[in-house]
Amino acid sequence: MSFDACFEPWTTCAGPARLQLMQPLYEALCKPPEIAERDMGWAVEALAWIIERAAIGGIPADQWGTSVAFSAQGNSKFGWEPAPETPDGDRGFSQIDALHLLARDLGAIERAGSRDVVTWSGRVWLGNRPRLWRATAGRLLVRGGLFASQCELVLASLLQQRELDEDTAAIRLGSAMIEAAGGEGYLDRCDEMGRPLGEAVTEYMAIGMQMVRTLGSGLRMFDDEANPTELRPWLSELGRSTAIEALRASVATGSFVEGLGQPVAGAWN
Repeated sequence: MSFDACFEPWTTCAGPARLQLMQPLYEALCKPPEIAERDMGWAVEALAWIIERAAIGGIPADQWGTSVAFSAQGNSKFGWEPAPETPDGDRGFSQIDALHLLARDLGAIERAGSRDVVTWSGRVWLGNRPRLWRATAGRLLVRGGLFASQCELVLASLLQQRELDEDTAAIRLGSAMIEAAGGEGYLDRCDEMGRPLGEAVTEYMAIGMQMVRTLGSGLRMFDDEANPTELRPWLSELGRSTAIEALRASVATGSFVEGLGQPVAGAWN
């Protein structure tokens, strides 16, 4: 099936806010991104380290996914700050935690008792880092559900950060996320709790952006020195390639989120 044949239902399966966010990306998504193999290898260096640890002796696992000690070791190795505890005192979610879950989602590692061990696919990817990068980028959005919908929309917004100022981008992203939240029933649940709609939307956007920021920094997608005055992370050239590859995979597989809700009036009071 041609890219055009895939792209049309991808952009029109939802309401006008999502269409406005997605349609400007058509030309960028028409062809695969050009990226050097050494850059692919650098992007998945930390992910490959996790898979290697699973191959050597297994990764200690707990109900969160991996142990606090292992997460701390990985974050220290790659220069990431320890994840702070949540306001409720729960364990924080770090880059290593995000990459560990991604490795399991890819099928590179699997649970065996109290440890995660490498799979056959994981061993193959360790010997071919560009192939691991392609598998990773191609898997970011194709699971569906809440995280995929948020990640898809955030990446689409960040790919337009050269054209859209931060305020305009936030309004377009928020409007598209309202449609996604309607499909997930998230805003309905917020209404049941009596929370102001604007507050719920802001929180929904913040969750999506933070998830993408955590996983994206683990995949070296951001340029931390670019536009330091902005709250949104700024995609590096490598990050743009990863985002384009992820969105192309979403288009090609038809795994985009369907049945999204309609725009919600009054969300931007």
